[in-house]
Amino acid sequence: MEDKPALKGLTRRTFLDQYRLELCLCALGLIFVGWFVVLSLIPSLYEGQNALRSNTKTFNVGIRYGVLLLFSSIRCWHLIQKQHQGTLLDGLNASAILYSLAVHAFADFQEASYLALPVQLVIVLDVLYAWSLWISPSLSKRINNTSVGLIGGGACALLIASDHLNHNHFSSAVHKIVHKQANWQSAYNQSNKALKSARNRGEEINLIFTDSWFTHKRHLDNLPFSRLIFLDPSDQSLTVLVGEGKGEIYTPRSGDYLINIDRKNLNDYVDHLDEYEQILSVHDMSKSGNLYRRK
Repeated sequence: MEDKPALKGLTRRTFLDQYRLELCLCALGLIFVGWFVVLSLIPSLYEGQNALRSNTKTFNVGIRYGVLLLFSSIRCWHLIQKQHQGTLLDGLNASAILYSLAVHAFADFQEASYLALPVQLVIVLDVLYAWSLWISPSLSKRINNTSVGLIGGGACALLIASDHLNHNHFSSAVHKIVHKQANWQSAYNQSNKALKSARNRGEEINLIFTDSWFTHKRHLDNLPFSRLIFLDPSDQSLTVLVGEGKGEIYTPRSGDYLINIDRKNLNDYVDHLDEYEQILSVHDMSKSGNLYRRK
């Protein structure tokens, strides 16, 4: 590393003294990666299922990811030509690229997704590095510092404006998440109200659900039902999870309820959806947030 003694011939104590900051940063990086993995796997570990599975995997990137690749390529060329020594930022760039490939191996990698946040942070560091060590010094030789500052501010404003022209910019992603969660909450509340009315009429409520973020351990257990039944999309089997006959295979009957709060492609999970009649829908244009009843 630059401004550091060579590792060869260093004693353990001297190494720890000279590279204390770098070791702390590396340790912090390991902690960050470890907890990010844990937090990412919590949904799947919670149910013992693979929450990151995807039928069609895509690698959707844009200009920002291109900046990462361009910057990494320039740095690699400098290292090959021995113009610079490797730095922590080079390691972060390599880690960001490997991380994006790892995410793609388990699920879709979308540049606007929350899973891409570590990559976005590294890209910001790359841009700051390029501005501080390459662009700003070159401009300072030609114009005064005030003009350099104005150019930097204008470039930031231009980048933010161009990002908002993109369909999947940050604000739109936040709006989509808020809108989606509002629909989910509305679907849950309306389904709860409809099921309570059915129970007050003395009906037996056999509530069926399939693969979803809402399960018998998360929110669905608070709904009124006589039995809560899981429909396994892999073999279309029905198993009673809560209520009479718990753990047994269930045979569907007329009057059963099927709830779908968050899945837009319910046909991919339920083979014979035409056997159910939709009795509740949060939004006419939305494919999720529905309550069905077996004919």
